[in-house]
Amino acid sequence: MVVGTVVAVLANAALLVQGNKPPLPMLLALPVVALISYFPLVLNRTAASIEIGFDSCVLVFLLLVTGPLEAVAVWALASLVGQLVSRKRVSSMAFNIGLSTLAGAAMAWTATALNPLREISPGSLLAIAVGCAAYFVVDYALTGISVALEEGLPTWTVLAQPTVLLALAAFVAIDSLGYLAAVVVRDRAVWVWVLLGVPVATILIATRALSRGHEHGRRLASLFDAAASMQSLPNRPAILDSVRTHARRVLHEDRVELRDQPPGPGEVGAVVQAGETAMWMVGPTRNRARSSKAGDQQALEALAAVAVESLARADLVEEMAHVARHDALTGLANRRLFQDRVEHGWHLHRRHERPIAVLFLDLDNFKPVNDRFGHEIGDELLVAVADRLRRGLRPGDTVARLGGDEFAVLLEQAGSPDDVRRACERILDQVRGEFRLSGRRIVVGASVGVALSQDADNADALLRNADMAMYRAKAAGKGGHHVYAPELRAARLQRLELLELLGGAVGRGELLLHYQPLVRLS
Repeated sequence: MVVGTVVAVLANAALLVQGNKPPLPMLLALPVVALISYFPLVLNRTAASIEIGFDSCVLVFLLLVTGPLEAVAVWALASLVGQLVSRKRVSSMAFNIGLSTLAGAAMAWTATALNPLREISPGSLLAIAVGCAAYFVVDYALTGISVALEEGLPTWTVLAQPTVLLALAAFVAIDSLGYLAAVVVRDRAVWVWVLLGVPVATILIATRALSRGHEHGRRLASLFDAAASMQSLPNRPAILDSVRTHARRVLHEDRVELRDQPPGPGEVGAVVQAGETAMWMVGPTRNRARSSKAGDQQALEALAAVAVESLARADLVEEMAHVARHDALTGLANRRLFQDRVEHGWHLHRRHERPIAVLFLDLDNFKPVNDRFGHEIGDELLVAVADRLRRGLRPGDTVARLGGDEFAVLLEQAGSPDDVRRACERILDQVRGEFRLSGRRIVVGASVGVALSQDADNADALLRNADMAMYRAKAAGKGGHHVYAPELRAARLQRLELLELLGGAVGRGELLLHYQPLVRLS
C-alpha cells in the first residue's frame, strides 16, 4: 500500500525532527507487536485469506501514553518488525506493512477527532472503540478488495463473510486491553503489567485454536472433494494435475508443487508412489497462523493416500482396457481395436483425401508346424512373426492379430499402389525368413490380401475386400500377395450364387447321379 508507506515515512520523519527521546513504552511496543502479530484470526477464502490481527491493541496503548504522531510512527516500525518475523512473501509483507500503517492512521485520526485522549474517561474509551472499528473497517475492506482482485470474484462476495461481525466485536474488545494497559501505566505500579499478560495470552491462544479449528474443517472438506473428484478422472496425467491443484487448496498455498525431489529446509512434503515412480508434493512452511508444520504434513499425507488409490484405480482400468483391446499372446491389437483403427483411418481418408490400405496376412503351412512340434512351438512362432511385423512397420501403421494365424496391417499413409505393393513385398520377405524356436529351424510363408481405399465405399467394405484378396492370394499358390479389384467381388458373388443354387437344387431333387463303368481291357 503506497499511501500507508508514505504515512509511515512521514510520521517517523516528523518524530526524528522533534528530537524527543522515545519513552520505555514506545520501545517495548516493537517486540510486543511482533509477538501478537503471530496470532491472527484467519478468515479463509479459496485462494487467499483475510487475516485479522489483534496487535493493534498496542497502538491503542501508544495513543493514550504518547501522542498520535508518536503512536503512528512507532506503530509503523512495529508493523515492519512483525512482518519481518512472519516469513511471508515479500509482496505480502509490503502490502501488510502499508495496510497496517494506513489503518493505524485511520484509528488515530478517528479517535483523536472524537476525544483528545488526554485523560482516562468513558469518553476516551468510546473514542478508542470507534477508532478500533475504523481500523477494522479499513483493514478488512482493503484486504477483501485485494483478495477479490486476486481470485477474480465480486468484491461483495469476498467481504460478505458470515463471521465478520463476530470478528469486529472480538477485535474491538481485545483492542480495549490496550486501553486497560494505559490505565495500569498511569495509575498502578509497574509490576501490575504482568497481570495483563494473562488475558492477552488467553485470548491469543483461543484465537489460534479457533483459526486452526476452522482450517482443520476446511481441509477435511478439501480432502473429501479431492477424493470424490479423483475417482472420476480417466488417466494418470489428469490425476496428477488434480493432485497438484488440490494440494494447493488443502495448504491454501499456491507455491505447492509436484516434483521428483523430497522437501528441503523450510519445506514440508509427502510422497506419492505412482507405480515405480515416486513423486513429492512439496510446499513451504511459512504461514503458521492456519496450521502447524505437523498439520501440513498430515494433510499432505492424507491427500497422497487419496492420490495413490486413484492412481492404482486408473492403472487397473488402463490395464483392463489394454487387455480388452489387445491380443493376449502377441500383445498386438486385436480384431476389435483394429476395426476401430480402420474406421478412424477411413474418416481421415475422407476428410483429407489421404489414401489408406488394409493388408490381411495368413501364414502358409502353419498347421503342419502345430501338428509336428506342438502348440507351444506354434505360439512361439506366432509371437516371433508378430515381432517381425511390428519392427518392420512405420510408427503410424497398425498391426493386429485377428485370430489363429491371421494378421492384419493398416497403412494410414499408404501412398500410391506401387508403394503398397513394395510394403507387401517387404512384409513377405520378413515372414519368409528362417525362425529359430527352442532349438528348431522353422520356415513358413504367408499370403497377403491387399485392399485400397480407392476401391471401397466404407471401412467395412475395405476389410471385406482385404479378406477376399487374401483368399485369392492363397488360391493362386500361396507365398504371394493379391490386390483387390472389383472383378474379384463379382466372381465371389457368382460363386456364392452358384453354391446357393446348387443347395436348392439338391433339396428339390434336381440333381441326378450317373455312374460310368470303367473296364480294364488288358
